[in-house]
Amino acid sequence: MSKKILIGVLSVILLLSVAGISCAPAAPTEPQELKPIDIQLSSAYPLFRGTESITLLPVFSISNPNSFPIEISSMEYILYAGDKAIGASQPRNIYILPEMEQELKDAVVMTFNNFIGEGMIMGGLSQAEAVGGALLIWKSLGGVLPIAPLQTQWDAMPDDKPMFKAEGVAFITSEAGEMTVPFQSQWQGS
Repeated sequence: MSKKILIGVLSVILLLSVAGISCAPAAPTEPQELKPIDIQLSSAYPLFRGTESITLLPVFSISNPNSFPIEISSMEYILYAGDKAIGASQPRNIYILPEMEQELKDAVVMTFNNFIGEGMIMGGLSQAEAVGGALLIWKSLGGVLPIAPLQTQWDAMPDDKPMFKAEGVAFITSEAGEMTVPFQSQWQGS
């Protein structure tokens, strides 16, 4: 009987000593530094091409170099074709896992009439000059001829693909804090 009590007491002492070791507080962790993300425009192809509007699909590759997840609470950008601003967007709530890259697809819609109006109001062009300028960018973006009587002028225009550029800023939050990351990236279609 005394052997059973001795084994029982030793077992309890052993269990208490192991439990005491495993309940020790964890060593404090060093605060992690938030590193900026990398945002690249990886393509911008038309989703829809019509006579009145074009919808482009800008695709961004976003890399998170941090060892913890981040959230892009907002990403604001302006999309350019050459030197001409053709649209803007503000995607929100994008989550990226630690040390991963994620693709973000967005949509930018532009209308032919906006290009004409912008040329006349902002550029001080006559209606004919504004239509000519709008036709040139419209064709380069892959649009369909919007005004049939201008077929000859349309056919004479180059069919060059523009250099797309995205300029903007991303607002990121994480367990390590917040950061504002400006970005600029270009992509040339083939």
